[in-house]
Amino acid sequence: MKAQSQNIPVLRATVSVIQLLKFGDHWPNSVFKRSIFILQLYITRLDDASRLVNISKYCQNQIFLKDWFNQLIQLFLLSYQIYLNLKCYFFKVIIIHTIFMRGCHEHHPFFGHDNEDSGKIKRIVSEIAEACKGAGTDEKQLIRVTAECNAMERDAVCKLFSQQKGKSLNGLLQKELSGNLEKLFTAMYTQRYVFWAEQIHEAVKGAGTNEKKLIDLLVSCADNEYREVDRVYTQLYKRCIHETVSSECGASNWGKLMKAWLKNENAFQGSPQHLAEALFAAAKGAGTDEEVFTHILTSVTHQTYQAVDAEFSRLYQKSLRSVIKSEFTGKAEYAYLAVHDYLVDPIRFVANMLSESMKGAGTNDDKLIYTTVLHSDWCGPYIERAYDMMGFGNLKKDIKRDLTGKYEDAILALWHL
Repeated sequence: MKAQSQNIPVLRATVSVIQLLKFGDHWPNSVFKRSIFILQLYITRLDDASRLVNISKYCQNQIFLKDWFNQLIQLFLLSYQIYLNLKCYFFKVIIIHTIFMRGCHEHHPFFGHDNEDSGKIKRIVSEIAEACKGAGTDEKQLIRVTAECNAMERDAVCKLFSQQKGKSLNGLLQKELSGNLEKLFTAMYTQRYVFWAEQIHEAVKGAGTNEKKLIDLLVSCADNEYREVDRVYTQLYKRCIHETVSSECGASNWGKLMKAWLKNENAFQGSPQHLAEALFAAAKGAGTDEEVFTHILTSVTHQTYQAVDAEFSRLYQKSLRSVIKSEFTGKAEYAYLAVHDYLVDPIRFVANMLSESMKGAGTNDDKLIYTTVLHSDWCGPYIERAYDMMGFGNLKKDIKRDLTGKYEDAILALWHL
């Protein structure tokens, strides 16, 4: 009888996440909320390299991406060898369906930035203190060090600054800066989810709702982040975001779209061609069937919607975006186009927010600031190209045209332009 160790296959595993559909040239390694991926585990017996087992896994339940992926890395990548004592020394292909989160990207502040560089945090705290020391503020240095950080790092900077200096960084920035530069930097150094929750509250408080701001903040909130923002919002304002949206939006079409978007029920059924035909039929004739648009736009993955968008253009020789633009007006037009753009490519959606902030006679500084605070971290390296592809022109030129002084310098630096 052979030794037990000889009966146990010695395996080496490598993990490769393969996208079913490429989400754009500048998103080659991205992962998205409710996007469908295949996780391929290539398991090779070391004593017989020619035998390769391909296990394609799908999972029906929505899983918290970061924890799940970390477990995989620990299990498959950090182990040099894996010993499996199986009754039968062969593998069957296991197929489980895994649905990831809509909107999640590896450059998002919550993704891939768990390991903070303590040396970097200490250096930035020191340089901020130095920039604010004495009679004048070294705004150039403040801009430079802030542009080096993502949201998690800025949060760590705030905590360490408070521990070392015995006062809040935001309080110091309010004293040292003024105008839009003060608003920008105090927002940058506010905890990410607190800022997001406060901005949603700002959009709905008072006599009227700032519908466009509310739409921006809700549509761009990836599922992973939405849970955190909703938790903070509920703590601060004693009711959840869905309750707030329900009370503010009433029975409006854009309101129904936002409520369905927040529910995020992945109820997609049918082929891309079927959905394209359904959207075309809903827009055909004298009236628009808004319910069909709402149901489809809030129940498909990024990849499915991309396929629907392409199929629509192929079948009817016009873009789905142009049809949405012609079928809806006012706030409904803005909301449906926002969801459309976000599903096609979140970076283009952010590019549209930037364009809207600088369109017309004056700059919408509030929109420019919250867009920068929430999205410059993760899509800064790609935004210039997306802005141009959307037909808005040159982003850097537009910023330089609309802004001046250190405020201009800060916006350019934070977007890595």
